[in-house]
Amino acid sequence: MLRQQNSAMFHPAASRGSSRYARQGSFTWQNILKNGLFIAFMVIVNKAGAPGNALFYLILCSMAMRSSEGALKALSLSVMVTTINPAFVSLSTVFAAGRMGILFLVAGRFMYDLSRSRTDFMRRGYVISFIGFCAVVAMLSVVNGYFVMVSLLKVLAFSVGAFAILVGAEVTRVGRSDITCWCYSFIAFCIILGGITLVTGVGYGTEQILSGGEGLFFKGPFFHSQTLGAIGALMLVYLVTLWIFSPYPYKWGTVALILGMLYMVYLTGSRTGLITAILACAAIVGLGFMTTGTGHRQVRFAVSRMQLIALAGIGGILMVFAEVFSGGGISSKATGFLIKYAQHGYGGLSWDLLFATRMPLIEKSLEIFRGSPMTGIGFGTSLAPYFIANATWYTAPTEKGFLPTALLEETGLIGSSLFWVFIALFLIYLLRTRNVSGFGMFVAFLILNLGEMTFFSFGGAGGMCWMLVGAGLALGPRCLTTQGGR
Repeated sequence: MLRQQNSAMFHPAASRGSSRYARQGSFTWQNILKNGLFIAFMVIVNKAGAPGNALFYLILCSMAMRSSEGALKALSLSVMVTTINPAFVSLSTVFAAGRMGILFLVAGRFMYDLSRSRTDFMRRGYVISFIGFCAVVAMLSVVNGYFVMVSLLKVLAFSVGAFAILVGAEVTRVGRSDITCWCYSFIAFCIILGGITLVTGVGYGTEQILSGGEGLFFKGPFFHSQTLGAIGALMLVYLVTLWIFSPYPYKWGTVALILGMLYMVYLTGSRTGLITAILACAAIVGLGFMTTGTGHRQVRFAVSRMQLIALAGIGGILMVFAEVFSGGGISSKATGFLIKYAQHGYGGLSWDLLFATRMPLIEKSLEIFRGSPMTGIGFGTSLAPYFIANATWYTAPTEKGFLPTALLEETGLIGSSLFWVFIALFLIYLLRTRNVSGFGMFVAFLILNLGEMTFFSFGGAGGMCWMLVGAGLALGPRCLTTQGGR
């Protein structure tokens, strides 16, 4: 019966059947509300400082020990509170130990459940290449002898965190756990919190800009506008995937969330975030069209493909009319968004201006790479004076805006080669298994790291981004249907 329902849901005309199927699971407005209230409590309790932080992690540990599903939820809460707007939380030194402790506990829970399941996970090419990359860059860091402990701690945090996400997604797939309702509630909470910050004014903050002065940007529910731009882009891709390919109900509610997050990303002025969302959504729709009609397992279109084409056409026509009747107002605002530094002494739109904030970082990385082309200087390190003066075991931030050159700088040709092997094998696996949401989220993450490098920073915004990638990987099998009901 279940397979017959899945087969029916492949056809857009069966939307009512799709909703009935989804409502048989946990995706109901009651559960969304319960999740939202629980998430709100878990955030607010951290306003109490160290005692609240301790209670927060005690609850997370209890969740992680109960099940893999609970472990994923616990990890998502931990990384979210780490990036939340300081107006809503007060983080103490408890977090320094707590976030690492919960990471290892969650990873251990996933590995335990993985060992009890029948899966070829540990024999997959992308898993072997990922482990190989982490092991090699750790050895290269020791060989380089530059901030060795800082580098090794960063390798450890990234490898455990990213591996936990990959294993967690596999465990939920094998165990047929459905975390979609939780992820939906999680994103909805962030958007509602962003709306609250917009109304109350606590969502705005002054930040350093290219000209050396300060500008006022929207950071919404998170601690920085660039954080909102990066995380918001991935949330947009997840919501669009959920709307187009999943059988779950509340499509209009999902559209409202998409519009809300899109507006917040626009307010940040994050060109990287907006471009990432647009390109990744185009990629998943294209993949959806290419993988329907062939094979036994097919990508489901819960929204009619003709409706998508019609919506795109209508949207384009409306944009043309709006441009004409506004006297060029739309294009001028778009240009203003792309050249958000124009009001601070920069001229019109140009390629030099669009890449002005990235080229100095890229050129510096290439210069450092030439000094140590094979091994790099060490994973997660930098030659910047600020890094040298302030790097500790607990915090050692670096600013690297472009993933390919940053990799060359830190890990050399040896580490970079292994990394791109992992990327290629993982994307091939996602395409082969037709994991449309996982593919879209991971592609979005890669595009994002061409402008805002967070790939290896699991302790900050990168942790949230990896968590959303895991959500996409878990959603993927639910965006498929079996042709013919067999």
